[in-house]
This record gives sequence, C-alpha cells and structure tokens, in this order.
Amino acid sequence: LYTLHVALRLEGVLDREALRGSVTDLIERHASLRTTFPECDGKPRAAITQPSPLELPVVDLHLNGTQQKAGPQLAERVMNEHAGRHFDFSRGPLYRLVLLAIDEHKHMLVIALHHIISDMWSNGILLNELAMLYRARVTKRPPQLPALPVTYSQYAQWQEERRKTGAHKQMRQWWVRHLENLPPLVLPVARRLPGRPGHAGKLARFSLSPVVTEALSTLARITGCTLYMVLLSAWAVLLHRYSNQKDFGIATMSFGREVPALKNVVGFFVNTLVLRFEVAGDLRYLELLDRTQNIVERALAHQEVDFREVATGVGERLRHGLNPLVQTSFSLQNAPLPTELQVPDMTWKLALPSLDASVEGVAKFDLGL
Repeated sequence: LYTLHVALRLEGVLDREALRGSVTDLIERHASLRTTFPECDGKPRAAITQPSPLELPVVDLHLNGTQQKAGPQLAERVMNEHAGRHFDFSRGPLYRLVLLAIDEHKHMLVIALHHIISDMWSNGILLNELAMLYRARVTKRPPQLPALPVTYSQYAQWQEERRKTGAHKQMRQWWVRHLENLPPLVLPVARRLPGRPGHAGKLARFSLSPVVTEALSTLARITGCTLYMVLLSAWAVLLHRYSNQKDFGIATMSFGREVPALKNVVGFFVNTLVLRFEVAGDLRYLELLDRTQNIVERALAHQEVDFREVATGVGERLRHGLNPLVQTSFSLQNAPLPTELQVPDMTWKLALPSLDASVEGVAKFDLGL
C-alpha cells in the first residue's frame, strides 16, 4: 500500500559495476535508506545500519525478434511483482532494486522504496544524484555533490522537540476546531460497499487537452491563484454536485520542506492535510476559488501537525487501516522529478508506472484525483 516505485530506462552502453557502485554511494550518503524499525518494548524504534556494498540483482530478459513485442508487458509484470512484495521493517532494507536486461543496449533499473523512508520529492533527489554518481564513476572524477547540512534523524529530533511547544499545541487546537463535526462524504455508488472495505482499487487515466490546460492556467493567472487551487476548486464542485453535500473534507498533501536545508535530504516529509469545504448551492465558482485560496493558506500555516495527531485530537481513530475524517483526496504532482538524465554514452529516461509512483491496484482513499 505504501510502496513507491519508479524505473529508469537506460539506453546505451551500461557499465553495470559503475551503476552498482553508484547505488552503494547513494545509500551511504542518505542514512534514511539504511534505516530499519525493529520493535523495542512493543514499539518500533528507528535504527541506522552501517554502509555496506550493494548486491544489484539482474533479471535477463534478452528477447529474440519474435518475442520483442511482448517485451514491454513482460517488463511491466516484473516491475509490478517487484513493487508488490512486502518489506521487513525490523531487518530491512526498506528499498529494493533490480536491473532488467532487455538487450545489450537497453536496460531498466526498477526502484521500490517504502514510503516511511522516502517521498516523491526524495525520488527526484535520488534519481538526480544517482546520475551524478554514475557519471563520476565512469569518468573517474570525484562527484560534485554538496555536503548535506542536516540529516533526516536530526529533522525527526527537531520535530519531536517541536511537539512539546506551546505553538504546536495551538496549531493542534486549530485543527480540532477546524474539523469539529465534519460529516463524512457520501457519494452515490452503484453497488453496496463491503462491511470492511479493503485497499483494492483501480486507476482510470485521462488527459486534459492543451487548450483546456492553457485556459485553466490563464484562469489561475488572472485570479492570482495557482493551478492547484483552480483544479481543487473544480474537484470540490464536482463532489458537491454528486453528493449533494454542502460540508465535506478533501485530503491533500504538503511537501513539508519549507526549511531550505531540507531541500536535498531524502526521507518522509509529506503530511496529509484535511481541507474543509462548505459549498452552498448559490456560491459562484470564483467565490469558491477565493475561499479555496484561504482554506489552503490556513491549512499550510498549520501543516506541521501530523495527520495522526489531528485525527486523534478530533476523536477519530484509524479503523482497519482506513483514513478517518476524509474519504476523498486531491493531489497535483509537481515534485521535481527529472524526465531525462544525461550520462556518458547513455540516455536515462524516467518511467513512472503511475503519477504518484504508487503500486497499481491499491487505493488509499475511496476516491482520489
């Protein structure tokens, strides 16, 4: 459920040993990748292991002429099987890599990480730095990577200290007031929901035309809002229309990297924010857009309070792994992910199985956009 997986299509002459060494360097640089969570007195405790050389497994998919048409489907199947396996939190590692050899000059590096040690922003950091480390190894030059000003464990310690302050308590109380008596969103469905819902889900893909995309961007520009707010408001209107509810919540994500020192740190920084919408029947869209801007800005001003803290404060509990408070989500993926990376004698291209790098076939919410 909480596995992120991405892939790099590697075209050209690949130095496998340089790639293996580059991944080893990357794991040594970022302690989050060496973190496990063994149980101590009934509770998980973070433990950081010492760096060690990586074993990079290789799956040979060399196909002859008649089999090449099935290559993409075979690679996708291996990717999904790789991403769908469970992680051992106590022993680790909480990442997996496998190199698919498609032919002599085509490979695919599949990377799966548990969300507890990474997020989409972190994935961009890892891919960019992996290319830099590989480039340094094949050219036999030192990598040009700046030292990290702070580690994720230092951030976690600061976060723990912050929870004890009066300012944090005031933020937590704001969320309790903001979400008090929030009704669940009830959408019309063709079939009765099971008594104990699971996380099985499906992904429906669609695209907005360039004309519509440009019109939305223009609307954001002339109203002084962001494209995120324009789309979020439209999603709220749609949910209101189908549910006929005037009061409901939408979950969204914050990156949690407001401090510049965290820009290049790998770890889990995102937080779930519940945005409460009150959509009256006579409310015009531009009025809702202005209200959305206010809702988002206030939520971001209180974003350091963890979602679990918020749910507990409001009196909700996680039931069977389901999300309390909110049943639908909205996200606009704008994490800095590289689409193509230049390395000597090769081209590396990003291959995302899904926009949020989640495993297809699972869902965290009843409905998400």
